Amino acid sequence: MAEQILSIRRKKFSFDTDYGYLNARIRGMRSFLLPHEIYERLLNAKNADEIIKFLSESPYRHEMQLALTKYKGVRAAEHALCLNFVRQCRKILTITNGKPRKLIAALLGIWDAFNLKTVLRGKHCKAEWYTINDNLLPAGELDNVTLEELSKQQQLKGVIDLLSLWGYEIGRKLEKVYEEYSKTNNLRILENEVNKYFLEDAYKSIIKDKDLNSKIVSNAFSIYIDYINFINAIRLYNAGVDPDKAIDFYINCGGRITKTLFYDLASSGNIEDLITKAKDTYFADAIQKRMPLFERLGEISAFERAFEGIMIKRLCSIYRRYPLTIAIVINYIWLKYNEIVNLRVLLRLKDFGIPAKIIEEELILV
Repeated sequence: MAEQILSIRRKKFSFDTDYGYLNARIRGMRSFLLPHEIYERLLNAKNADEIIKFLSESPYRHEMQLALTKYKGVRAAEHALCLNFVRQCRKILTITNGKPRKLIAALLGIWDAFNLKTVLRGKHCKAEWYTINDNLLPAGELDNVTLEELSKQQQLKGVIDLLSLWGYEIGRKLEKVYEEYSKTNNLRILENEVNKYFLEDAYKSIIKDKDLNSKIVSNAFSIYIDYINFINAIRLYNAGVDPDKAIDFYINCGGRITKTLFYDLASSGNIEDLITKAKDTYFADAIQKRMPLFERLGEISAFERAFEGIMIKRLCSIYRRYPLTIAIVINYIWLKYNEIVNLRVLLRLKDFGIPAKIIEEELILV
């Protein structure tokens, strides 16, 4: 199973990529990331069309040309951003071999988990396949063709059956819990299985190796899983789930959100109690800042971008401690992902005529 998580369909090579060479290549790719001052310019754009024009003249111009052959306006721009992110991730895989490639493929499995949960959530909500597809980032082993076929299944069960038919172990794991899902209509049961497979199992496999780069990647998984655990604990609290059942959704990764803390957060008596229990976590300040928005919306989504920003900054900071290691890849992937999300936020909110001051609060600069 672990080999299945860490592998990606590819030719096998007999040597490992030199980290000095990888460092030089990634530095070159980082030079195309947008500088912070560009966001001020885009915040002052009159509308989404001005941002689309900027993207058509930026490092995204190739993907914009492709996207505009299929879509128009904001949808075309968002599709171009997705294409660019996927292309950069694939490029990293093409310049690495051996152990470094296995570690990077494992990291990209984070997007396999994200994409599969998005497909399952879409089918659960009876969304159209193209709506589901517009929210995917196929940077992992599950490529665009595979995900599109899954999205086109008529029923959620069809997604699971197709995964099993294609030989994906996650399909068999989802089959085992599908009956419980069908009885309760609780999507978290399926999402939890996806998380444990792509995140917890990958982490446990990587942490067995004691070399520095494996330790760095396992640390990155811990940081990401801390974020998932924290979000899930608050969601479970908000949904009023029995804490004794909520604990089943905990992902074990040796991170700072321990099983005990997860239980305590999920069992909070009220929002003030939850804030008190979260005061020693990285996410405490974000809860305080976003509380007014949460009180207006009543949705956990009020916190999610702020929590994600904290997670991204923690992941990117690994590079400062280990600059000549695989940490530069972690740094680049998450900087690139954050850039994509920032641009999506700008496009969508500008399209709705949201004031620049409000949009700025949703941008994360790392």
